[in-house]
Amino acid sequence: MKYVFIVNRQARDGQLAMLWEKAEPTILARLDDTQVCYPQDARETRRLAALHAARGDCCLVSVGGEGTMNLVVQGIIDSDALDDVCMALIPFGNVNDYAAALGMKKTWQSALEALVQGQTRKVGLIEMITPGTRNFALNIADIGFGAATAKYHVIDRQLRWCKGRFKYNLLALKTLLHWKNVPARITIDDEVLEGDIVIALAGFSPTLGGFRLLPQASVFDDRFAVTIGRDTSKREILKLLNAAKKDRIAQCEKVILTKAQRVVVEPRGEFVAMVDGEIIDCHATRVEFVSHAQRLNFIVPAHSPVPEGS
Repeated sequence: MKYVFIVNRQARDGQLAMLWEKAEPTILARLDDTQVCYPQDARETRRLAALHAARGDCCLVSVGGEGTMNLVVQGIIDSDALDDVCMALIPFGNVNDYAAALGMKKTWQSALEALVQGQTRKVGLIEMITPGTRNFALNIADIGFGAATAKYHVIDRQLRWCKGRFKYNLLALKTLLHWKNVPARITIDDEVLEGDIVIALAGFSPTLGGFRLLPQASVFDDRFAVTIGRDTSKREILKLLNAAKKDRIAQCEKVILTKAQRVVVEPRGEFVAMVDGEIIDCHATRVEFVSHAQRLNFIVPAHSPVPEGS
């Protein structure tokens, strides 16, 4: 099998090029058949992933953060070759939530050991549909407070001088100052709820930006996890975020934690919609989350807790 590395040299606030230069000789020396691609932008990343996936019998290795990983996933979907390829991850992002969900240490050395000695297993995909868009995610699809905060970073490019988690915390405070909950009708499979939404997430990974917002999630599960937070004041939003940071979100009485195959959110207003850190719609008037469990072949560490039969 051929290993195709898709390297985002702009990841990790532009530091990845230097980090990859140090790691590349060791990584390539441990594998027999390799190719390294350096796409110039997001469009080329997705195109290259689709091109190599369409050829089949290869492993597409995403080198970067969650955004790079998401573009590779989209490329595989574009190629219509989900059953013919597998995917792997070298985590060089700022947070690397999905690497942790796989049971991988957040280092390239750990990722290399997974490539050499790991196992190939089926992991889930989240499909997010808004009017005019259709995208997929491995980690988490998000609308509400978290996506609005990410928009400041991804679209508005605010606080460019600031790096890492400190930057996200500052942007979250800015989001809080301007935040208004959005009244919405939420359908979780066959159950219908109403409320003023602050967060609505679906995914197969427990964490987003280091916050454990989906503690019930597993990448190998047969349904995605869903977290809905509603009818909260700004003070309660701060408590909710603090609880998620300390893995105590299940104790928040205004938060629903469940699992589902399909979720539809119909707001009386608009949401920012995000998949794996990529903003896909800034004015979504309807959002549908669809679970595609155990759909993508992924190389995971040998010690990953894989349920029997998966």
